[in-house]
Amino acid sequence: MDLADRETEARDRSIRKGAAWALALLLPTLIVAGCLALFTQSAARCINYGPCETVASGPVIWYLLLASAVFGTVAVAVPSRRLTVGRVRALLFTVQVTTQLMMALAVFDALGVFQPSP
Repeated sequence: MDLADRETEARDRSIRKGAAWALALLLPTLIVAGCLALFTQSAARCINYGPCETVASGPVIWYLLLASAVFGTVAVAVPSRRLTVGRVRALLFTVQVTTQLMMALAVFDALGVFQPSP
């Protein structure tokens, strides 16, 4: 095994570890985003006086949660021997983290955090 193969394996291993950490933090991200959103005045107004007009709804949040879980699972579980997955693992990890952040923003939006104050 030459130096280039070792560097590629080390890079692949670090991306896989990052994807595993992001996958482990998926549900805590959802819970923390929901708790933080509940502490805002606009979320309290939405809860007390009825639904707010938001872009994101419940199904959007669950689809983003599912997408992030699928991308993370593929990035972590598929072996490096598969040439195509080895090449796109960094892209899978990037998409996983992006969908996870979009999910947190969708939770904020669903609870009216981005609504203007009256």
